[in-house]
Amino acid sequence: TSTDMVDRCRLVMAACRYRQNDFTAAAADCGRAVSASPRSALLDRFIYLNGMTLAHFGDWTGAFREFTLVPGVSPLAPSSRELGSLCARASVEKRYSPLTTGALSLVAPGLGQAVCGYGWDGFTAFIMSAGTLAIGLTGLERGNHGMATAGFALFSVWHPANIIGGANAARRANRRSEERSIS
Repeated sequence: TSTDMVDRCRLVMAACRYRQNDFTAAAADCGRAVSASPRSALLDRFIYLNGMTLAHFGDWTGAFREFTLVPGVSPLAPSSRELGSLCARASVEKRYSPLTTGALSLVAPGLGQAVCGYGWDGFTAFIMSAGTLAIGLTGLERGNHGMATAGFALFSVWHPANIIGGANAARRANRRSEERSIS
């Protein structure tokens, strides 16, 4: 029938957008198709594809929900259950806030890196920031303006780099956690 053909066209369109990494458009296509044809013979495929797009967005809870909606009689059910299980594991993984870990590194150099599990990076950031600040202060104390200028100039480079490093540590830890969840 014409409804079946329209549903097939919608599925092909959504799948093409998904393959082109246009996940927003693919999710929108799937949502419109489900709304327009809630009894479609292709409903399981639309739900599955929408779950995949949500997983690409990192919306693990939403992806899990979609994968559990795939009917048990669907040929997609076994992989849908497996993907749903992966999404459930990913949704409970500890996540770090780059803003928070950057702020921690602002207050105490290297703390953001250490909190995220990168102790050596945190220790290095602390040594570099504290060391250059100490050189600047020692230069001031001794009246050595060249030493003070060099120390403070290096500190003005190392400390902001340390703050960015704290934020990046959160991103790395989150990415590592996600990779561990889906392997």
